[in-house]
Amino acid sequence: MIKRIFSLLILLLVLAYLANYIYLNSEDFIVLFNIDLWQISFLAINQIVILILNGYLLKILLINYKINLSLKEYSCISIYTSLFNTFLPFKSGLGYRALYLKRKYQLTYSNFTASLFGNYLIIISSIFFLAFVCWFFVTKNSNEHHLSYIFLFLAVASLLPMFIKLPASNIKLLNI
Repeated sequence: MIKRIFSLLILLLVLAYLANYIYLNSEDFIVLFNIDLWQISFLAINQIVILILNGYLLKILLINYKINLSLKEYSCISIYTSLFNTFLPFKSGLGYRALYLKRKYQLTYSNFTASLFGNYLIIISSIFFLAFVCWFFVTKNSNEHHLSYIFLFLAVASLLPMFIKLPASNIKLLNI
């Protein structure tokens, strides 16, 4: 009973502090009322799609380890990872993801690190490619031709496959 009263007291203190903070800094919060609902909806839908795609990428990367995640499972892992990374220090979401996969599927931490490396490699490659495409369209109508940028893009794009390891079954299919 005392524990429950103590928890309620702490909750009331936090709420009182939050209300006081909002009252004293109300001019900072007025900006929030100028945001349209469609903008918030667009951002929310965009974030949900990104989280589901990130979870699907996790599912694809874990297939080599004989781990088959369902839609609900990989979406929840992605959402929890994002939430923990946002609200807790030291990228705690990655720790949660590693611990979950270790306990439920006995995925070793070295295999987790390898899949994480693959995940980041794919994301960085995608961002690099999209940046190059955007740069191409922005400078398309300009008279400047930056051959050095094109050569840099081709150099980086040719180095990225060095970091991708094909599973043995795919190598046999390619007759390598």
